[in-house]
Amino acid sequence: LARGLVLTYDSFSDSRCPANTRCIWAGRLIFRFLIEGPDGVEEFTLGPDQPVATPAALHGARVTLDTSAIPPARAAGTTRPGDVIPVTLRITADGRK
Repeated sequence: LARGLVLTYDSFSDSRCPANTRCIWAGRLIFRFLIEGPDGVEEFTLGPDQPVATPAALHGARVTLDTSAIPPARAAGTTRPGDVIPVTLRITADGRK
């Protein structure tokens, strides 16, 4: 990132409809991140519906979620407190990785 900045994967919210299940609403998957730096803490979210963010703390750099690495929704009742869905991010500035 940049000197003095820390990016943290804070949490996720997964209300997606599990495979082989009929749902009225497809649900959403949202990942919450925090960037801590000299100007304080900034929160931003990413998900399959919104895979790109441009947090102010990164001064124009873009954070992109690799949606190909997101696992399918889990069956209802199988998510436990403390569970994590792994994520892969790409941070680009001026068109470079």
